[in-house]
Amino acid sequence: AFVVRKIFEMYVHGDRMCEIRDWLRDNNILSASELRYQRTGTTRCKRTLPEYKCDWPNKTIYNILCRKEYLGHTVTGKTAILL
Repeated sequence: AFVVRKIFEMYVHGDRMCEIRDWLRDNNILSASELRYQRTGTTRCKRTLPEYKCDWPNKTIYNILCRKEYLGHTVTGKTAILL
């Protein structure tokens, strides 16, 4: 929760994606994919090299900023129709 709050705080203060990404790396904040690997032992994509464990892709930061749940909106009835 701290990391998500910090990302929003930096974005609201006008920091660009690259500045947010650099802050995450400089403070040794593990990327979302590395956290997933450490918790479950699985990854969605190919695992990065150990020296890049704290490199956050811009897309991941962008996705966090776009998530309605993180913006304080109530999300209900979330379903998908598979064809």
